[in-house]
Amino acid sequence: MIISVSGLLRRSQPSNIKEANGVIWKLCMMKLYSITSAGFTVSVGCFLVFIAYVHLTSQNVQFRSNEYKDVNQDLYDNEKIFSDFVKNINESIKRMDYDKEYTLKNMSQSGPRVAGNLNTEEEDDLHPLFLDVMKVSRLRQAQKHWLPDSRKHHDLNGYISLLHPNQSKLDLQCKTCSLVCSSGHLLHSKFGRRIDSADCVFRMNDAPSRGFSKDVGARTSLRMIGFQAVPNVLKNKDVLLMGSAKPRYLVMWGPDREMASNGTGKGYNHLKALAMMLEQQGTECFLLKEEEMAYNNRLYEAETGQNRAKSGSWLTTGWFTMILARSVCSEIHVYGMVGENYCKKEQGRKHPYHYYNLHSQDECEYYRFMERSFNGGHRFMTEKAIFASWAKLSPKIYFHQPEWD
Repeated sequence: MIISVSGLLRRSQPSNIKEANGVIWKLCMMKLYSITSAGFTVSVGCFLVFIAYVHLTSQNVQFRSNEYKDVNQDLYDNEKIFSDFVKNINESIKRMDYDKEYTLKNMSQSGPRVAGNLNTEEEDDLHPLFLDVMKVSRLRQAQKHWLPDSRKHHDLNGYISLLHPNQSKLDLQCKTCSLVCSSGHLLHSKFGRRIDSADCVFRMNDAPSRGFSKDVGARTSLRMIGFQAVPNVLKNKDVLLMGSAKPRYLVMWGPDREMASNGTGKGYNHLKALAMMLEQQGTECFLLKEEEMAYNNRLYEAETGQNRAKSGSWLTTGWFTMILARSVCSEIHVYGMVGENYCKKEQGRKHPYHYYNLHSQDECEYYRFMERSFNGGHRFMTEKAIFASWAKLSPKIYFHQPEWD
């Protein structure tokens, strides 16, 4: 038994611990039949038991130490990574604070319209993804980091004739333009003659002029309609597209699935039937090409820092009308569009979303709802912030009813 323990002591490795413990247990449980004859043997055995226990315990501790060395190193590395992560976050926050201060400082010296209008209290009206939209756009203006094509669209090749794609082009050049919105703010404004006095008058979707000409005018040079408004335009074509309301051009925008010319695009099919009827009275129908839609998406992302599709938003018909107006007009007058901070300043004042529907939802309530929508919403206030940053560029943009600061 003593020899067995001695052998284990010479080759005691962590893998032998279980076997050695068994031997030690047997020594401790020996029955001492004769104290006189076996006294020396028992004494030596007990001494060896003690030595074996101490030695194997130290070996076990060393093994455990080696076993967890790598684990401890991993924990250290993870703690360092996390510490660096927190450090980077703190530095990013400091940079954001600096950018905000830098923006506010430079705004007072750069953009005439956007200077001093960065009110953080307005952020509760914005979608969480767009809290910094106005800051991004204004910072770019303060630093003059504008894309060359963000000032004015380069050409009209992005608009294609529905019936004569290889023959007709959108040929419209205007010195002054009236862009008429659909807001209830236009009611009782008596801006009709002023609107009609412009070289070109732009209207949108199914907003009529008949019955409201004193406030919104009677002439229509171009009507921009979104794919969702096509059914209403068809239903009210006599009011919107005939007689004194007849536009020279009808332009439609929509996603690829609606604008497909292979027979599957509902919007395309409806507009083609309408175009064949309107051609006889001198109205040409145009579509926004896929390349033009992509251009608008890129421009929106350049101004906001947000990808339109990934953010779950749709550009408005007002956006597409503004882009077209900036391409063909030397001076733009917008009627019935509230500013980016109007709804915050004028809480309690109610106006219908459409001047031709007094029972439509309150305009500001609808804007707030859409700005916070996570899927399929229009970013009305975000777009207005962008329009504000364009106002003093070329072409100049002026806003009426209400007047912008």
